[in-house]
Amino acid sequence: MHWQELLPADSYLVSSAGLLHDYDRKILTRLYQPLIGPICISLYMTLWSELEENRLWSETSSHYQLMNTIGLKLGDIYEARLLLEGIGLLNVYRKSKNDTKEFIYELNPPLSPQQFFTDGMLNIYLYKKSVKRNSTG
Repeated sequence: MHWQELLPADSYLVSSAGLLHDYDRKILTRLYQPLIGPICISLYMTLWSELEENRLWSETSSHYQLMNTIGLKLGDIYEARLLLEGIGLLNVYRKSKNDTKEFIYELNPPLSPQQFFTDGMLNIYLYKKSVKRNSTG
């Protein structure tokens, strides 16, 4: 049902709720990727790359351009966006203007490892994922 929410012609821009550092890439890869998968991490990293160094806002772009850059269908991007929102890495704001929609994708920095492992849900979710993976593989 993504076509009711999002079209390739809809524009977006990326903002950051805080500074993102190189160390955050390791946290995303090692702690978040096992939970949400590589497609979500790829979307996050792609959006992150649209922010220029030391800037908190990107240029406006279209979802069609994002589809070409990341090599995914719009439905896959939409699903990954929902997972990023659910885990707290992304806030999405929408503004309708005439027949088009404009989105702001606000990237939230990942939790520090200490915050991640003291979180009441994320650490348990990661533990259950790793136990399941080790028992089946």
